[in-house]
Amino acid sequence: MRTIALSRLHDGFAHHLPVRVQNLNDAIAALGGEFQTTYVATPLFFSLVNETYGPIRVSNDPTRRLRDRAVGDIHGYDSKDAFVTCAHRAWLAQALYRISEQYDDEDQLLVGLFGEGHPASAAPLLREARSAMEEDRAFRDRGED
Repeated sequence: MRTIALSRLHDGFAHHLPVRVQNLNDAIAALGGEFQTTYVATPLFFSLVNETYGPIRVSNDPTRRLRDRAVGDIHGYDSKDAFVTCAHRAWLAQALYRISEQYDDEDQLLVGLFGEGHPASAAPLLREARSAMEEDRAFRDRGED
């Protein structure tokens, strides 16, 4: 489901690249259905704009609310696969950040995040996401946010 949403966002950006963060909100809302629920839309949004590992770079402008800030660029946008992989890794890192105290076992995490019959690509992607999450934690611990 996440990869479908990210693919559709990439396709949408082909016609209208986001100029402001609100454009990203609108693109996520346009996915419709279950993508509009807070449970899906909020982590998806914050993973996309996370300053440490998110694929959508947002200008640092403390005078504006996040939704009104300019989008700097989109990392990994050169191909749909690159964008989806980058954004999916960021989504997983965001999820890991929220649940990192609950699960230490990689097998439990793989099943919880990808389901019982997860693809072979899930384990390396999860390891990359865990590394990104640790970078984010170190960034926050240094007080640089």
